[in-house]
Amino acid sequence: MALFDVNGDKSEHAASLRHLGDALAHWKHYAAVRDAHYVPALYNRLGYVNITALSEQVAADIAIARSWKPGTLEDDGRRSGSEKGFRK
Repeated sequence: MALFDVNGDKSEHAASLRHLGDALAHWKHYAAVRDAHYVPALYNRLGYVNITALSEQVAADIAIARSWKPGTLEDDGRRSGSEKGFRK
């Protein structure tokens, strides 16, 4: 499997994946420290928050980044928030 960044440079993409892997390791460490002091809780505006369980979503994001290929994103034209009106 070839790895590329936005301009097709394999080394840049590999470096990005290393940074994402490091970020996941830091997230898991943070989650362990936090969970030693708090339990998952229901927050008014956020809903149920379980920091440790979010690690799975972070790992899934890394899998997306690992398999991404340049030129595969398609613009569906939908914009909202700060992007609306700036991009056509």
